[in-house]
Amino acid sequence: MPLLAVRERFERRTNREFSSAINDDRSTWSTRVTAGTSFRHRNFSGQFVYNFNRDSISSVAGNTVDDRSDLQLGFLRFEDGGGEWTVGRQQIKKGSERLMGEGTWNAVSIAWDGIRYRQGEFDFWAVRLGAANRGSSSTRMAGMSYKSSFGETIYFFRHTVAAFEKVDAHTLNHLVTVARGNQQLALEGAVQLGTRSTFTGNRVLGPAKSLKAWATAARYTVRVAPKLSVAVEGSTASGGSNDRESFTFDNSLASNHALYGTMDVHGWKNSQALAILVNFKPRADISVDLGYHRFGLRDAADAWYSSGGAPNPGFVDPTGSKGRDVGQELDLQAGFTLTPRFTLTVGVSTFRPGAFIRAFRGANTTDQNWLFMQAIYRY
Repeated sequence: MPLLAVRERFERRTNREFSSAINDDRSTWSTRVTAGTSFRHRNFSGQFVYNFNRDSISSVAGNTVDDRSDLQLGFLRFEDGGGEWTVGRQQIKKGSERLMGEGTWNAVSIAWDGIRYRQGEFDFWAVRLGAANRGSSSTRMAGMSYKSSFGETIYFFRHTVAAFEKVDAHTLNHLVTVARGNQQLALEGAVQLGTRSTFTGNRVLGPAKSLKAWATAARYTVRVAPKLSVAVEGSTASGGSNDRESFTFDNSLASNHALYGTMDVHGWKNSQALAILVNFKPRADISVDLGYHRFGLRDAADAWYSSGGAPNPGFVDPTGSKGRDVGQELDLQAGFTLTPRFTLTVGVSTFRPGAFIRAFRGANTTDQNWLFMQAIYRY
């Protein structure tokens, strides 16, 4: 079966550096074309999908064009009795996607090269990073998960060397969701052990530190009317370090876009976050989302980390003197299914800096604003 999808997106961002003295306003027109095929024959199936993305960027620094293309999916699947083997380039999505997701918002979604076996409620995998908008080709991951009436438990080991750190982390994560009538409660927690080394350029800063980290999240959702639901979420993730130990949680390769604000400036790493989320569906083909996020740091003597896990450039304070209050983000997004093949999404966001950002930017501190319009057509 042939597959073809075209995505066009326009983004406009102002004051990414939260400073009126740094004119970094930028507009991006992004085109993504995804083409491929899937098949099934007896116990065999497979999917092969190629992705091309072009970002045309206009800013005060000039106009640039960034092309990225890669095999997005390329796997064979064999069903053997009660089990299923998948070999090749594939996507692995787990739980809330706070640690392991597809990252479909990005120019290139997250995909892994390797082998996976699923049987019943068990899932095993051993892979390396194949395609991603961020991350390093050095990334390796092996793990397993088990689903029961008590939720989903995931263990995985991840090795990665990024531009700013090297991490070898064992992560144990558990997510449980309880639904009663029009209410739902989701609870998630994770602990990590391993090692971390930090870099400046190509130079390692001292010996590797022992990694001891944790993270938690809780979301309560209630349907207050047939077409209206409201959710309240609180989450936190450890941060900081001493001479021998690092406590900064590693949020792996997550899909944070729907979790920590659509501007993607905050992640589940040295974090304290509160969110109030409202969804209104006046019709089956229209969905409106309103989100309020309050962001802070768990440890002031660390960095403010983005959704991708890297420190937001310039926002690192080893002294802890600039406080924990990062700021507030307000998001409004509307999606329209115009035809079974054509969808349109528009959104606006604003981020108001807190004391932490203002301590860096001083009198020049200003809000960051963001607008996007996106159309997807699937053939």
